[in-house]
Amino acid sequence: MAQRSLALPRSAWLALAAGALGVAIAGALLWARRPPPLTPIRITAGPADTSRALIARGLAGRLRAAGVPADAIAVDGDELAQLERREVDLALVSSVLRRTTQRHVQEVAPLQLEALHLLVRSERADAVGPTLAGLRGRRVAVEPEGTAGGALARAVLAFAGLEDGAVVEPLAIGELERKLDAGAPTALPDAVLLLATVPSRIALRLIQQADYRLLPLPFAEALRLRTILTQVEQGSLQTSELDVGDVVAMEIPAFVYGTDPPVPAVPLPTLGARLLLLGHEHVPPHAVELLLDTVYGSRFARLAHPPLAPGDLAYRPRQRRHPGTAAFLARGEPLLSAGDVDKLNNTLGVAGALAGSGLFLWQALRQARSARRARLVAEHMLRVAGIEQRLVELELGSELALDDLSALQRELLELKREALGRFARGELDDHRTLAELLAPVDGARDHVAALLLHVREQVAERAAAEGRPVAAVWNEQAAGDGDSDSGARDPERGGH
Repeated sequence: MAQRSLALPRSAWLALAAGALGVAIAGALLWARRPPPLTPIRITAGPADTSRALIARGLAGRLRAAGVPADAIAVDGDELAQLERREVDLALVSSVLRRTTQRHVQEVAPLQLEALHLLVRSERADAVGPTLAGLRGRRVAVEPEGTAGGALARAVLAFAGLEDGAVVEPLAIGELERKLDAGAPTALPDAVLLLATVPSRIALRLIQQADYRLLPLPFAEALRLRTILTQVEQGSLQTSELDVGDVVAMEIPAFVYGTDPPVPAVPLPTLGARLLLLGHEHVPPHAVELLLDTVYGSRFARLAHPPLAPGDLAYRPRQRRHPGTAAFLARGEPLLSAGDVDKLNNTLGVAGALAGSGLFLWQALRQARSARRARLVAEHMLRVAGIEQRLVELELGSELALDDLSALQRELLELKREALGRFARGELDDHRTLAELLAPVDGARDHVAALLLHVREQVAERAAAEGRPVAAVWNEQAAGDGDSDSGARDPERGGH
């Protein structure tokens, strides 16, 4: 019986060789695309046992849960300088502290707002009043110079006319806690101005252990505008350590520091500033992407006040954006994520009919979303054009009215809020559409700001020509605009 030959045809051998080569190439590509091993990420929020330190520990814990080695460490001194020297990899800092000398620091993400807390001893609180006049001659503890909290607290005292009227005591958080631990009431100051996340651990201790009361600071916008005017007059707008452009009005929620009695009893107005997460430029971009996935995709985002949302990243960064943040934003909101596309590319056996049906559906959805986006963009542009037309009419008029300019500025801010809200709700395709909506709004806001500065320069020139105080000429200009509550304020005495 003849033996059957087991030799394969030449074509079969070629097919096997081609298949083996394809598998080898795919394996090599997957190996080359694997992310490099992650080194431990060091996160700092400055001193230990603060509300910021709790946030840093929360971020580190979430990163470790995602498989990224991370540690929260406490540092003394300037954490921003240590970040520049790469002694740490990520740092939590306030947006109101101007940063001009850091060449290797990049912005990763804006986080929650921090509130300026005014805490006054109960026996002094009723005498303070809305103008803070009751703090005259009293000991007021503020954070040390070079800190955002210290700079903002001193700006508040200057706004209230208390630069020389209050006894300002630089007091670090650790030193204040040691005095609380010692239980010596007379060693504590009459008042404390503290910038911290809500709720603040040290504020809670002052309220519960030392009988301090939390008082409102309802003049955030007035302080911001008057400080900018003062800096313009003094020529220090770009050199001041305090960037008041990032000061915002916010509220401390009711009951957050106590329930019986409620502290505060109602939402308490105060000044706020955005807490920023900054990173060294050598932090791997894929580590930053994992961090942002952790921040916005976990319970961590819901613990902030107000809650964090990916739309927060659409704000214009205060300095260079980290490449990892840019990559996170570049994902946009496609029908299929980049991870899904990779899985589909590695999945075998996808039927041709299913692929064709999916492509047809995708095109239909894309056209529908494109049409909806076009309508949103058109409506938005028409509203911006209407505001710009009114702005040009004001500019070509006989004089510029401060209340009209303020009204236009508020309308532009509302337009920006609506656009960001649509982005957060997923009504826009991606961040590029959001940029298309925000660009004309920002341009109009810059125009309004330029006109406001022009008005202020005219006031200063007129005062100099007439040999009169700037405040007197400013008051005449504001009175000529009509409503005294329109936003015009005495640039030296404020509008309390």
